[in-house]
Amino acid sequence: MQTTTITTTTPTQITLNNTIATTVKQWYNTALPTECTAIATLNGKPNGLIGLNPRAAVLAITAHTVKSLDALSGLHPNTANDLMSQLSIRTLQSELVRNELAAPTRAAAAQTMLNAGLKNKLRQISLLYLGAGTKNYSEADADFLLNACLSCVLDDFKSLSIDEIELAFKYAADTDFKAYGALNVQLLSQVLTAYKTRRNALISAVIDEANRIKGNISHRQTVADKNHAAYVTELAEFRALQAENTKHARFHTCPTHWVKKFVEDGVLVVQPEEEKHIFAEARAHLAYDLLNEAPNLAARKSLAKYLESKGITPIPSGRIIASDVLRMNLAPAFDYKNPADAFPKHTELYYAKKIYFYNLPLANFNQ
Repeated sequence: MQTTTITTTTPTQITLNNTIATTVKQWYNTALPTECTAIATLNGKPNGLIGLNPRAAVLAITAHTVKSLDALSGLHPNTANDLMSQLSIRTLQSELVRNELAAPTRAAAAQTMLNAGLKNKLRQISLLYLGAGTKNYSEADADFLLNACLSCVLDDFKSLSIDEIELAFKYAADTDFKAYGALNVQLLSQVLTAYKTRRNALISAVIDEANRIKGNISHRQTVADKNHAAYVTELAEFRALQAENTKHARFHTCPTHWVKKFVEDGVLVVQPEEEKHIFAEARAHLAYDLLNEAPNLAARKSLAKYLESKGITPIPSGRIIASDVLRMNLAPAFDYKNPADAFPKHTELYYAKKIYFYNLPLANFNQ
């Protein structure tokens, strides 16, 4: 992580070097991509976000996940300031302790947000959302009360961010929370406890969904890695056979799995004028082999009727039963009861085998 320089400018503003014009939303998608995807997924499910909204989920996950101001390195000051109030109080406390001597300006930014910012926020939001103010207290008593409220938050609710504390009061107002016109420590604790209970369940749901997404991504990556390894192995074998064909005397034994990929990558080349000829040849050879392989007279008649309807004339393919057993080179086995469905699919397999075979030299062994 690059070094971050933070200087205090106003009681709630910080400035970071190497600034980039990044919005808060863009930062979410960069810093918490899987979590944001999880939130979007859960938002589409009944009660997936535990009755809270996506905004609450993002605030909760940000406070839960981001453990250092390093995460704000390189951001525009305005973006950094917005996000700083979304970091947990625990994180701000840690920054204050860790940087008090090593990076005093960085510590000062955390101190400003914790003290003046949090105390003023508590006074404002309790009055705004619940009508619970401090007007009935003397100045000294009001200051004592706010310090007591601050201590309550720092001691018991430091997993929350300052923005979450405001959200807690908003939810309390929405549930017709009874405040009786005065802010006190008991009221503050009740409001934050009610929110924290829902918030913790929300975080668990988002983390579980994010882990599921990460697991799927990991699984897909594992499959992709295995496929790539298999592709490399098959390509190496094909290149070796191009140098010296010691394996395929006829096209029947050629593999089909990677042929499409080989064609896309230019490994296998088929000239346009050859495509129709190879495809027609594949159909004719397949027709001949399938008729010879038919398990009974009824199957043979069923296939013959289909071939006649399509004008396909069987042509001997040169297959040697002893070595090129059809059922070992086609999957799934041919369905003689439904040749209209099965024949086109198996033609594609024969076509792929032929393309592979025609890109090899003649075999240098006798079979």
